[in-house]
Amino acid sequence: MEEKILISRVSDYVQGLLENGLPEHMYFHNFEHTLLVVEGVKIIGEYSAVSKHEMLVLTLAAYLHDIGYTRQYIGHEDISA
Repeated sequence: MEEKILISRVSDYVQGLLENGLPEHMYFHNFEHTLLVVEGVKIIGEYSAVSKHEMLVLTLAAYLHDIGYTRQYIGHEDISA
């Protein structure tokens, strides 16, 4: 699958999860926060001269890093992984 298509699909999936699955009191770990994390990863990755494959993995991880909050607060990291 082409990299851009994969990232777009993951982005859409995460957006849907966070916009429809987060408890109302979870106002920080939302999709806007996720987009900021993705942008930060891209900036750091460029300055760190990571490979194209590493950048893909880091970008996907940035999108997925908080999806566990849709299921539980404590231990969300394991669910996100």
